[in-house]
Amino acid sequence: MEPEASRVARLLQSPASVSPMPSPPPSYPESLETQRLWLRPPHPADAERMCEALAEAHDELRHWMDWAQTVPDVEEEREILASRRSDHLTGREASWLLWRKEDGVLVGSGGLPRPAWTRRRFEIGYWARTSLVGNGYISEFTSHVARMCFERLAARRVEIRTGAGNRRSRRVAELTGFRFERILVRDGCLPDGSSRDTAVYALYSPPTAQAAE
Repeated sequence: MEPEASRVARLLQSPASVSPMPSPPPSYPESLETQRLWLRPPHPADAERMCEALAEAHDELRHWMDWAQTVPDVEEEREILASRRSDHLTGREASWLLWRKEDGVLVGSGGLPRPAWTRRRFEIGYWARTSLVGNGYISEFTSHVARMCFERLAARRVEIRTGAGNRRSRRVAELTGFRFERILVRDGCLPDGSSRDTAVYALYSPPTAQAAE
């Protein structure tokens, strides 16, 4: 019979007994550029302009987003942006503010919330100020970031998850080539407490040039 000490030593040396070391979180680009937009991580100095954009989009956002029930004051927003910037720079969650190149207007914000980076699965989130909805800025952002996920972060899957009744958000997914997969019935709650069904869209490879337009 094998001595106990030898058996334990052999098991400890076995590859099957050793848990693989986790990969480091992805390093997100600090800035990106599309045809019409600069994408830059949040900065506390952007707080005043961010509050203006949030106030403009408030009526739309508050129906879908728990975090948008009130518009923060400038000091509160500085703290929020500082936290988001830290998350971006440390690889926890990517976040960008969308600035229009031609005049420096803040279009909105987007990012990669809740990344499952060990599985290389990413989700894209976004919003735009109301006066600039319908100009293709969010589709432009989404297509560019989706491509970046595959080319720079080695993504295997990129998702958009949105309220099934949020037609504007779902239209972005459809315009940028995401494949509709399913509706998750009663997947969560809307801010008013009613049930929310979630529409799930996904890409398994970079969007085509046609889908990106």
